[in-house]
Amino acid sequence: MKTKAKEKVLKQLRVICSSQGKVTANQLANSLNLSRQNINHYLIQLAQEGRIQKINGRPNYWIVPSTQPANDLTQSCLKSVIGYNGSLRSVINKCIAGIKYPPQGLNILITGNSGVGKSYLAKKLFEYSKESSIISTNAPFVVLNCADYADNPELLSATLFGYKRGAFTGADHDVQGLIANANEGYLFLDEIHRLSSENQEKLFLFMDTDKYRPVGEYNKWYTSKVRLIMATTEDPQKYFLDTFLRRIPIRVQLKDFSQRPLTERIELVSSLFLKEAHKLEKQIIISSEIMNALTFNEYSGNIGTLKNLIKISCAQAYAACTDKRLEITTAVFPGKLTMQKTLDTLVIDPNQKQSLLSDYNKYNYSDHLENLLQQVLKNVDIQIIKNKLEKFLLLIKNENDYNFEDYQSRNLLHLWNNYVVERYGVVNSLSTFQLCLTLKNTVLYLNQQLLNSVYKKICKKYCRTTYIVETFFKKIAFFNEDKVLLLKIVTALLISDFVNEKININGLIIAHGKSTASSIQEVVNQLCGNYIYEAIDMPINSSLTDVVDQVKKYLHDQSSLHDLILIIDTGSLNQIYTLLKNEIKGNLIVINNLTTSIALDVGIKISSQQNFIDITKELKPYYRIDIKSFDGFSDKNNIIISCMSGLGISKQLKIIFKKYLKNNFKIYTMKYTQLKEMIDKNDNDFFKKTVLIITTSNLPTSFLIPHFNIYNIFDSKNSNLFQEILVNQIGFKKYNTLIKELIKFFSIEGISARLHLLNPKIVINDIETVILRYENYLEYNFPEKTRLNLYMHLALMLERLLLSNKKSDSDKLPAVTDQKKINFLNISKKILHPLELKYNVSVSNYEISLLYELMSS
Repeated sequence: MKTKAKEKVLKQLRVICSSQGKVTANQLANSLNLSRQNINHYLIQLAQEGRIQKINGRPNYWIVPSTQPANDLTQSCLKSVIGYNGSLRSVINKCIAGIKYPPQGLNILITGNSGVGKSYLAKKLFEYSKESSIISTNAPFVVLNCADYADNPELLSATLFGYKRGAFTGADHDVQGLIANANEGYLFLDEIHRLSSENQEKLFLFMDTDKYRPVGEYNKWYTSKVRLIMATTEDPQKYFLDTFLRRIPIRVQLKDFSQRPLTERIELVSSLFLKEAHKLEKQIIISSEIMNALTFNEYSGNIGTLKNLIKISCAQAYAACTDKRLEITTAVFPGKLTMQKTLDTLVIDPNQKQSLLSDYNKYNYSDHLENLLQQVLKNVDIQIIKNKLEKFLLLIKNENDYNFEDYQSRNLLHLWNNYVVERYGVVNSLSTFQLCLTLKNTVLYLNQQLLNSVYKKICKKYCRTTYIVETFFKKIAFFNEDKVLLLKIVTALLISDFVNEKININGLIIAHGKSTASSIQEVVNQLCGNYIYEAIDMPINSSLTDVVDQVKKYLHDQSSLHDLILIIDTGSLNQIYTLLKNEIKGNLIVINNLTTSIALDVGIKISSQQNFIDITKELKPYYRIDIKSFDGFSDKNNIIISCMSGLGISKQLKIIFKKYLKNNFKIYTMKYTQLKEMIDKNDNDFFKKTVLIITTSNLPTSFLIPHFNIYNIFDSKNSNLFQEILVNQIGFKKYNTLIKELIKFFSIEGISARLHLLNPKIVINDIETVILRYENYLEYNFPEKTRLNLYMHLALMLERLLLSNKKSDSDKLPAVTDQKKINFLNISKKILHPLELKYNVSVSNYEISLLYELMSS
């Protein structure tokens, strides 16, 4: 075991050295999650075996000789190039490779916009060549800006290659060209894209042979050993001949100032102010506003523009200066300001030899991140927070120039891809998780109470996402608790866009074998394109009790448990129900016939967000399943409406009841056959939270749950308990209004089949007005049954009168002597008159006498 651990240390040492050259014992201990004592023990052993070397210092460094970088720039002149070990590392390494390539290096082309530092880098590469003894210390560095001769290619050719006496008018003696002047040294050709095609051909001939002819020379060839560095602001493919480009194997591009990491931008600003401090011999204080403006704005001239802004600012501050320090504030700054407030005031001392930023608070990551997390608790639009968080992580990535090539990052990304992308089907999330990893090495000081509160809220909002994140981070042991919590929060927020949180059914696959369940899970989740199933691989000899224990553990890990569909390879349905009875809060389907096709069929139904009942109906004819809800039909107090004539009437009744009971009960509709089936099973648990069942037919008297035939509630003898249940919840006034609406509904239902001419929904409203007028006249509210009869009678009366087309009182009654009848007859004429006008009918005294009899009863 010790040998394996030692080899593991050596392997990690090689990985880190390959990217950064050397490593401390502390870095190794953190990356391998081992103690410092154990790491030192293995390092000493490896050093004694001659497999690694120790570099003494504070701290001590360790290297693997074979992976020690050839280009150690820490003691080189290139160290003064800001970004040499950051964003420019690969650029400089390529250039060094070109410089060192035998016999006299490779041609180098530097591209980039104006002011990015192409000329500066070329000069530094020349100095490095002298420092490394690649060229002699007195070797020349010759510069030519091709743009100066862009309109005169012949003069440019003469400047480059020289000319002979008499070659052109004014050539009264031989002149050496810049190629001859640069012999054994460097020639830097700036704005090389201004070189004509003819001069490109002459130059690539020289690149191949080291030979050239001055202008006017036709016989003799001259030789010069010159190393070429070229620079351009343009796309080389558009301006250069292919034959010319092939002679330039080393091509590098310098980024714009705004694209450089934040630390490098700050260091560039600081170094330019330091030059002014040395020149003026004064301390310079740069305000926070100016640091933000210089660092975060984009400049078309890049570092060149930046240098001018700093010079002008220092000049204006110097003119107004009365002591030994200059204050660079908005009053002396000629550029535009920025709204960002992230950088502190910077103080530059003239005694500094180089820019020292170790004590400068470059960017307050902790405050910025805490502000974002506070917005989660304040219910700010979550998408806005996610966008801000993504930009924040990109800022950290750019500042620290993360490339995710270290051993730990590669392992994490590999694990994420295998576990989350492939197994859970969270496709396209790898690059997002990579961005989250920028926080793993970032020093942060965050309020732990805030982190806990935010994570609780995220768990509630994104229960499926946080389950995946929790499961993933359980597999990782090398982060401390605080860092893990932060990573969980950030990862959950950003990958929630890739997880369907609208799915409210949990899918679980359990099978015996090393990877049977997880293999099916991986296939189905990827085909569905989202997280549908969790999987548990059980040992071959596992018992049913072991399986149930694993299900319980899975249920315990759910922050929000919905209905569950469990697919297993073997097991008794009844036993599983019994053993899980106290764990399941929602509905449960168990299928004990596990195949990929079954899992996929069910997975597609879950992913399409079908409800549990519909899925059950579709599955029952094809698979051996059963369904049960152990804590009842619903976890809330509920009313069930079930009509023999179908769900149509049930759904319409649900709409009416919901208007009055929406805050008191959950209202469900159910097919009558399904209701009868559950009653016949005598499953009282199913109706545990059911307060009332409303049907259009009679249920068995032995059934204990309160139930009513909706037609009987209009009979005062049978409606007492119904009234008591509802009045206690909604009050007497709302109850009466509900009953009136039910009567109106059933009247429409009753007369719809009998009316052939009139529209039931329109005529019923007119009749309702008539009934209300009679109630006002009589100062009496009709009983429900009488009201129902009136609706029916008046509607049928109207249609009968229309069909018979009677417009006169042909049905004369005998003389009426009863004063009550006389009064009723007179008031009825007034009440019914609007109805007669609207429908163009005449209501006879006979019809009114029928109404009198109906109301008198």
